[in-house]
Amino acid sequence: MVKGLDSLQQEEYYNLLTNPETYGINSKQSIHLLGRNNGEGSFYALMFPLFNASLFEEFVARQAIITDQPGEIMEMEGYKLVQMGGYYLGWNETIGVIADGEAAAPQYDFTFPEENPYDYEEYPTYDEEVPTEEIAVEEAPVIEEVVEEVAPVEEEMIIEAPVEEEDIVIEAPYPMDYTEEEPYTETEAVTGWVDELLNRYFDQSLTSNPDYLAAAAKPADAHLWVDYRQFMSMGQGGMGGFGAQGMAALGGANQLIDQMYKDVFLTMTLNFNQGALELQSQMVGSGKMIEVMKNAYDAKFNKKMWKYVDGRELLGYYSVRFDVEDLVEGFKEIFLSAMADMPMFGNSFSKVTDVLGIIIDEDALYDLFKGDIMVAMTGVRQSETPVTSYEYDENFNPSQVEKIVKKQFPEFLVMTSYGNEENMMKLIRLAESFNVAISMGSYYQIPGGTDGQEYFLALKDGVLLFTNDGALIQEDLDSGVAASSRLGKMHRKNLRKNVQSMFWDVQATWNALQQTDAAATGGEMAEAMEKVQDKLDSISMLTSRKSLRTSLTLDLMDKESNALEQVLYLINQVVLEAAGLKRI
Repeated sequence: MVKGLDSLQQEEYYNLLTNPETYGINSKQSIHLLGRNNGEGSFYALMFPLFNASLFEEFVARQAIITDQPGEIMEMEGYKLVQMGGYYLGWNETIGVIADGEAAAPQYDFTFPEENPYDYEEYPTYDEEVPTEEIAVEEAPVIEEVVEEVAPVEEEMIIEAPVEEEDIVIEAPYPMDYTEEEPYTETEAVTGWVDELLNRYFDQSLTSNPDYLAAAAKPADAHLWVDYRQFMSMGQGGMGGFGAQGMAALGGANQLIDQMYKDVFLTMTLNFNQGALELQSQMVGSGKMIEVMKNAYDAKFNKKMWKYVDGRELLGYYSVRFDVEDLVEGFKEIFLSAMADMPMFGNSFSKVTDVLGIIIDEDALYDLFKGDIMVAMTGVRQSETPVTSYEYDENFNPSQVEKIVKKQFPEFLVMTSYGNEENMMKLIRLAESFNVAISMGSYYQIPGGTDGQEYFLALKDGVLLFTNDGALIQEDLDSGVAASSRLGKMHRKNLRKNVQSMFWDVQATWNALQQTDAAATGGEMAEAMEKVQDKLDSISMLTSRKSLRTSLTLDLMDKESNALEQVLYLINQVVLEAAGLKRI
């Protein structure tokens, strides 16, 4: 049940969710959640189909009574509208809309230059008198005229006012109280959003976008469509109060967002299958970001990494790769293009980058790190840690005792490809000079902490390895782990064909966690794992090289039941409880 509702409300909303037809809602058609961010503000709406508007209106009237919020049902042009609490509810014969939003903050500039830029003759005179001592400015004859026209009663009021308020009247050619119209502005903005949706006042329908039509045609239990330009600009609306500097920064950010995300869209589909939940997302459109990402993702996996990953007790891994040069050059082109369109910057940014190009050897940087990284958790390892404790005799005299404590830690391996080994060695020698790395011949040891762990670093055939698995570095650096112990065929295929690959074996992690101190001490991870381990088998994520499509799959333990029921159970067990909310 939902907190904060009495029994009558609980029953009403329960019936609404379990039998929406009783309230005139057509549950056999799609429900749409919409969001928009533009110069007027940020707005959200839930649209749902109706088959009986009269039944729905009766429900709305009852809610107004039950919640003690008797909003007036207003007859609008082609629909009805009521305000209930903090949202607006509108409906016509076939569609219902629940809407809310926030109007854009007024873009006031409170910075005043030293020289007065205002021509007071362009503004209406005010029924206020300025004291005599303030009129002694030869450049402001208009102020003298204002004094002559003011009535005697108002003159007395101005004389009694503090000097500070008199200064404000002179300096600001507009009223300074902006609070009165803000509620009206927000109400008008949100109700205008409802009116636009119900009467379909659109300059261009979403269905005119062929990418949207192609995405919407795919089978899905839920579908999300996001305009990247609007989404990324949502945080830019509150900078107007920072004066000219804020407006300049806002303009620069908007120019950059336009260059990066114009005509770029994100489409996501969610499917609840038998025993698995699958979420697919894809960047589509014709914007510059699409081209940059496709070029950057045209990178091959370094197969030399495979031989170092022990797959026998694999807990999980994450791998990503991209072409560093294509990524940097692509973003640089977008950034410079955005700055060039701004009058206040002009060509200065391109000149700065030209100078940086002289100082920085970009080709050397591109050849240093090749743009790929792989992190693997390959099991659990044991370490021995010396611990000092004290024992007391019968006279309470302490004696120091040294003990060896065995601890279990996750075993990890981090790998990345490099090009120029000479330049890479310069970085390692720098680490040696600060005693961060200690040369052990063919590898380097990294001093650990008080937990007894040891860390190792090595360079081998274009692969940099960093791990806490000493045996791998000390014994298997040349040959790698035994061929029969390496990653399986499925994992190798996923790593080769996808620019981003992630796999997490929940069951193996849970079993390994039982061997570590985290399980014994009841850490947060152990508690969360305990709640999901009986439902969740594994999680995997793949991003295609060519299509910019990402697939996230949750494989569940119960392969026969629908995933929706099982996912709701997981949300109930973990998310709601962690947030301190009552379980469903």
